[in-house]
Amino acid sequence: MSHRIFTELDPFIETLGLLIHSHNLDETRTSIIKELDNLGFIGTDLYSKHFKIFDKYISTFKKYSVVGAEDKFFFEDIESNHINIITMLMISNKDFVDKIDEISSQKINHDIIEYIVESMEISLPDKEIENLEDIISFLDSNNSLGFNDKWKIMKMLQNSKYYLKKLISIINNNIDAYAQAHKSISKQLEKLINQYNETVTLNGTGLFNEMLKSLTDNIDIYPTLAFPALLIAFEKSCYYGLLSPLVIRGEKNSKLTQEDFLYCLKTLSDKSKMEIIKTLKVSPKYNLEIANEIGLTAATVSYHMAVLLTCGFVSVEKQDGRVYYNLKKDTIKDFIDLMEETLI
Repeated sequence: MSHRIFTELDPFIETLGLLIHSHNLDETRTSIIKELDNLGFIGTDLYSKHFKIFDKYISTFKKYSVVGAEDKFFFEDIESNHINIITMLMISNKDFVDKIDEISSQKINHDIIEYIVESMEISLPDKEIENLEDIISFLDSNNSLGFNDKWKIMKMLQNSKYYLKKLISIINNNIDAYAQAHKSISKQLEKLINQYNETVTLNGTGLFNEMLKSLTDNIDIYPTLAFPALLIAFEKSCYYGLLSPLVIRGEKNSKLTQEDFLYCLKTLSDKSKMEIIKTLKVSPKYNLEIANEIGLTAATVSYHMAVLLTCGFVSVEKQDGRVYYNLKKDTIKDFIDLMEETLI
């Protein structure tokens, strides 16, 4: 397995993330703190102690950013699914940036619909979406999307290349603001980049490298501070949140803590993740095999598997060119012991 490891932030993707956060400063903090709470941490304490570099990054960017009337369509309301769709579309399709004129609206629409289907675990449309009536029918069938999300997605699907060009233009107009933000945190950033480099080049140890085994060969790995505590993996690229070691679970040879316990308990409350564990109890399986058995898409299984890897409930092994997932029974036994200790 050979991956390309980048030690510089990706200016385009960072600028996209900074645009989202700078339009939603309070909401960004609240959302991150809520997620930290959900992971079993005291969110306000962890954020105030370790996320100062992130706050400075955003505030400096906001000071120098170019704000336009069209920003609102793309970036208001950080909790909206519309923003998630835009973000994942751009991160997973970087060739859109340089080749937008060569890419058809049908291709863009296909990728938008595919992301909605996979991320929300809904059925694909019965037929190809070709007109406004098809778009409305597809969106109306999705109860996970709010009215405002549906309206914006409908607008994008009607003229996707136009909106994508607008978004790319907004991002490019703010690359200089990103450069100023990068400069303002350069000393602290250097330390985080060094830690990241040690983690991603460490051969075969640690959760991140365990997760890498489940990805295709020859992917590009980038550090990111705009998405500070996430590990985002796609077919050709992976983004490593520079603050993710603060919240990542399931490192090898480490006992579960009370915080781990709360996170794992929440994970097991999800029906799909529990179904994956039950099928792996029978025998190790590869992604598509799991997907077919429990009735999910391969992409959705990959998402659930990333969470289970984070808990340390599964491990990865490559055999004959295939990635097999195994149940880590020792970690599950530790979890059961800790649950007994906590509740009885």
